[in-house]
Amino acid sequence: MTIGEKINDLRKLKNLTFAQLAHKSGVSVVTLVNWNKGKTTPQPIALRKVANALECDYEELVKLL
Repeated sequence: MTIGEKINDLRKLKNLTFAQLAHKSGVSVVTLVNWNKGKTTPQPIALRKVANALECDYEELVKLL
């Protein structure tokens, strides 16, 4: 599983749209979609923001990089 897939699964588990997660995390929808599609890889600062927004462990997500 890629990090984008994991974030997408967590997003769905929390019943959030891409737009809602973008708003909560401060990371753009385009960036989130690109991670999901595997087009780009998250930078640590952005990944931490998303982890906080999803209320999940940052270290668990970093393992997927």
